[in-house]
Amino acid sequence: MYDSLDKNVDVENLALLPSGIHFRNYCLDDNNEKRVETFLDTLFDPHQSLPVTIEKHLTIIKSYISGGKPFEEFCTEVRKYNKSILCGFVWTNATISYRCRTCAANPCMSLCSDCFHNGNHQGHDANMFRSIGGGICDCGDVTVMNSNSFCKHHGPNRIPNAQIPYKLIRCAQILLPRVILRFVQHLRSHVSPIKSNTYSTIEEFTSLTSLFNLFDDLSNAGSCIRSIFTDCLLNIELYEKFNTQPSINDLSNISYNIYLQQLNETSSLLMPISLRTDNSSVYFHIKKATCLFDEILFWLVKYQIPERLLKFLLMLLTDLNFKRSCIQSFLNIYVMVIDQLIHCRNSRERMHSARLVHISVQLFSNIDITVQAIKDYHLMELILSSLYSIFSNIQINCQLQKPKENYHLVIYDIDFSKNMHYWPIISDFINILSHEYASKEFLLEKRFFITWIKMISWFQGMNVNHHEIESEILLQSNMNYLFAFTMETECCAMVLWTINAHIMKPDFLDITTKVINYLFLEVKQWFSSIGFEQYKDIIKNQVTFHIPLHRYISILSYLSLNYQNGELKTLFPIENEKFLLNLAIFPLRIQVVKYEILTNTIWSYHSYEMQIQSDMYSSTHGNICSYMNDADIFLLQLISTLVNINKFMEMFFKSFYVHEWLVQNTENNLIFEKSSYITLLEGSLIVLATIVAFSPHLVLDDFEHRRAEIINALVIQDCHYSYLDEHMGEPKSFATSKYDIQSIVDDIAEYISPTIDITNQPKQGQYKLKDFLWEDEFDPLHVLSRISRRDLFETTMQRYTKW
Repeated sequence: MYDSLDKNVDVENLALLPSGIHFRNYCLDDNNEKRVETFLDTLFDPHQSLPVTIEKHLTIIKSYISGGKPFEEFCTEVRKYNKSILCGFVWTNATISYRCRTCAANPCMSLCSDCFHNGNHQGHDANMFRSIGGGICDCGDVTVMNSNSFCKHHGPNRIPNAQIPYKLIRCAQILLPRVILRFVQHLRSHVSPIKSNTYSTIEEFTSLTSLFNLFDDLSNAGSCIRSIFTDCLLNIELYEKFNTQPSINDLSNISYNIYLQQLNETSSLLMPISLRTDNSSVYFHIKKATCLFDEILFWLVKYQIPERLLKFLLMLLTDLNFKRSCIQSFLNIYVMVIDQLIHCRNSRERMHSARLVHISVQLFSNIDITVQAIKDYHLMELILSSLYSIFSNIQINCQLQKPKENYHLVIYDIDFSKNMHYWPIISDFINILSHEYASKEFLLEKRFFITWIKMISWFQGMNVNHHEIESEILLQSNMNYLFAFTMETECCAMVLWTINAHIMKPDFLDITTKVINYLFLEVKQWFSSIGFEQYKDIIKNQVTFHIPLHRYISILSYLSLNYQNGELKTLFPIENEKFLLNLAIFPLRIQVVKYEILTNTIWSYHSYEMQIQSDMYSSTHGNICSYMNDADIFLLQLISTLVNINKFMEMFFKSFYVHEWLVQNTENNLIFEKSSYITLLEGSLIVLATIVAFSPHLVLDDFEHRRAEIINALVIQDCHYSYLDEHMGEPKSFATSKYDIQSIVDDIAEYISPTIDITNQPKQGQYKLKDFLWEDEFDPLHVLSRISRRDLFETTMQRYTKW
């Protein structure tokens, strides 16, 4: 695009540019302001492409910024006057970084290597990890981590540096805004004013590598330089002057109109009816830019969030005032990201759009900014509308009961779930809810949680499995079922655990009761939409493992009964026995299917696929078992105490098919083989014993249950510490800490030192359960609730026998 313009550049004028020292002298004399402007007009002539300008004149630009000094020497000297209390070191892919859960006040906290090793983390629950998507160091940020662990260079208590000399910084103050203005012109010039235009992607930004390297060097020089950038980006007067200056007749592609044309073609985000008020707008529209930062954010999204531009903006977020000022600008372009995620054509585009989470995590991790955004900029409405828009675009009719009579919609899109298009937005939502104020607002404002309940109902009844040979299950890969479990866990469970972390006290009893009542109403609506009237009508040749509405009722009821002084009679509609039995049949159906699979006949056509789902349902990895199995069991425990016990037992044994088998005198009319009935009878007795005796693990940071989970892991096998850390069957919110794992392990286990195996390879040290605990605390029912494979249970019983 620019090659044809290079011939118009006045080479003679470029030759007349002053040296760096002379430029510095001109800058320090206010009488030479127009002369300096003329020099910069020549240097950044838009007739020459920006990449060419940088390539040819980078040495001159650096010399002007430094006032004639060697550029590296200038950066070193400027860094001595750094006033930032934050580290803000930005890293990209595949970088070793650290996280300390002892110090973290926010789940997204991370540290660079220098700050971690120079901070106070002795004896803390910290880990080193390879950052896949990049990040930014939070050292010095009191809203993200404990100030006692800041390194000596960061935090409000660091020794302040002196004021930077005017003569040292003056040239940079004059030149850098011109670089930014020329960069914005470059961004405008790469698009055409038609909607069909294909925007440049990250690869085409490689021509600006030298410019971004310059930005990195300057930003790393400290707050004095970064403040020049931020002041320029937020300067409303500068932006107005930039856009109202006389246009260059032969360069219409860099004019303000280009931006306006592109802005007019952006999509708006519809707000769901359930979120609207009398005073709210129907749509979230993208507002016109008022400063350079607004427009650069706009182009950032349009150009699919190129990594180098993103890194530059992240480095500026170490300025707390800038961070507070840019939240409105960021939320303004959030709508564009949603539109891109919905229309992503492949995982690569999704990955590019997801990069924006690096900015959002910096903003939403800050409690003050999050509160401001909720109060002033409709943050909660925007996030919920975004999720609503994403999920409402990927729905089909539910296949439960009689599909032709079923008008309930469920989430279903193989590519969408596989590529996890939802992840950036749900991650932001969870990060927002990690603040107590946000969770309170979410629950206290009826339209917020009503909208969320409607969304989780779209997960209710996903991936229905059928006995028939021609079942749709054969047309899908095993991975699709794994993604269904991942989606429900990340979107439904993580949100619930994050909220629960803030409401485990009596003050929230009333609101919890209200939410449970609305969940009951949504379940009744779900029964109606799938054509389900009574538990006896359930079709036994099908099953879904996904019933989040039931699980929300169960977990919130457990929390209310155990931590809010709630009473069962006020939480549950105890007078409606029919509804309670209907409520129980779907989680009971899942328990039955676990043993139908073990018969090797009932699901013979899909045994492998069904076993995968059963394994996921009981999996301790990712803590799915606490949210799914334990919640389902607890709901059955509650209902069994509220309904007529004879009716419950009749429903229970009929669900396992053993009622007919036990009362019949002949085997001629049985639908299964005798061996299958024996397996189902055994399963029914195990599930019944579990309902009677099992203690579910449904709340965060429950020491006794955590101890039981670690014991349970060690009875199955001797474990490495990392395995115990990752495979405890406990609830896990975005911010759950595990400070007491080591103390529990030291109390219940013996450490087996590392050894060398027969192949001369080192073998990691492991923990082995202490002998006396096999007799005192071994619980076979607990083991069965955490595994679905019978061979693992048999191995566990062999270990118990050997003891």
